[in-house]
Amino acid sequence: MLRDVKKIFSIFHDGGISDVKLNHGVLELKVEISYLAQAINPSYSAFELLIEGVSNLRFSTWQNDPNEKAQVLNDPAEIFLPELEILEGNIKGHEVEVVCNQADPAFSYCGGELLFSAVSVRVKDQGGSVCSIDDLSEICKNYWAAFSNKSKA
Repeated sequence: MLRDVKKIFSIFHDGGISDVKLNHGVLELKVEISYLAQAINPSYSAFELLIEGVSNLRFSTWQNDPNEKAQVLNDPAEIFLPELEILEGNIKGHEVEVVCNQADPAFSYCGGELLFSAVSVRVKDQGGSVCSIDDLSEICKNYWAAFSNKSKA
C-alpha cells in the first residue's frame, strides 16, 4: 500500500539512504537512522527497507542555481550516487514522493523528490527482525516527545 510506504519514509525523517539495490521491481534501501535504530538495540544504526512492485523510479532535482532547470534522473546508480537524506514521504497521485536533501557540493543540486510506484514495504532492523509500521511509529513518537521535553528544560 502506498500509504504504508509514505508513512515509513516520514518516520525515517533525517535518515540517510546509504545502500541501494533494485532488482526485478524490488528496491532494497539501507537507511542510516541511529536515533530510531538504537531504540531497538543500542548497537544498531540502520534499517533495511524492502519495497516491492517498484516502477517508474525517478528523482527530480532542486538545482543549486535557481536559473537552472530541474533534472530528472532515471538511473538508480545516478539517483543514489550522493547520499540522500529523507525529509518526508507523501503520496502524489498514484505514487510515493520522498522529499530529500542532498549535501554533497560536488553535485549541481541540493535535493529533490524521489518518485515511484510501489505495492508494499517491509522494514527489518539490523538483526533481521521485521519491524511493524505501528511499532516504528510509536518509537518515533516517543523519541520526538523526549526530544521536545529535553529542549524545553
